[in-house]
Amino acid sequence: MPKVSKPKALPKSMGACADLLFDVRQQRLDADKYAASLKSEEERIKTHIIDNLKKDDTGAAGKHHRVQVKRDRKYRVNPENWNKFFAWVGKNKRYDMLQKRINDAAVRDHMETPRAAKLPGVEPFDYVTVSLTKV
Repeated sequence: MPKVSKPKALPKSMGACADLLFDVRQQRLDADKYAASLKSEEERIKTHIIDNLKKDDTGAAGKHHRVQVKRDRKYRVNPENWNKFFAWVGKNKRYDMLQKRINDAAVRDHMETPRAAKLPGVEPFDYVTVSLTKV
């Protein structure tokens, strides 16, 4: 994996900055693809170990590393009926079961409706991005 070289100074020309931004972004995307392929191989090996290590075994050891399959009690759930779940959360005041995050698309839809009321308790701000296209 090649190292990313950092220029000592950014180019003065915005056009040269655009080219540099594209090159660095392409390097990052290539690195992301490489990392994704490594993660996929890692998951394939883990699945193989989980499926093939004897369940009553305490693990297996190679020359340098040891592996065990642990069954941790981590509770994870899939919502099957949101209405029932939300009713339970409200009744029991267990709002800690929910994550605090605002849905950007729903806010945008609300704000783009004619005569939309200002949302209480939030402060809008301009989110700035850079658009990069090939010329």
